Amino acid sequence: MPDDYLPTKVLQTVLEQDVGDGAVIRRLFIGDESFRSACEDFVLASEMLLRFESVTDGSRQAEVADYRDMKATLLDELRHIIGQSKVPGATGGPLS
Repeated sequence: MPDDYLPTKVLQTVLEQDVGDGAVIRRLFIGDESFRSACEDFVLASEMLLRFESVTDGSRQAEVADYRDMKATLLDELRHIIGQSKVPGATGGPLS
């Protein structure tokens, strides 16, 4: 992750997606490396999508579609991890 990706920026971006309980998201972000990595990937995909969408000549439509799919997949992954962390006895991460 580049140096300008502060953990607070990544966390805030994920919290803005309304993917689950903010307290659970914060706990996972601090204690679960795979969740934090998925959050970072989501932010990168979101930023790349914005870049490709800003190209107005239509030459980046394939990339736009790919990044939209990637962003949706990452949101599903985040929701899954959050959901698993709420299940008693779940083994989705170190804090499950």
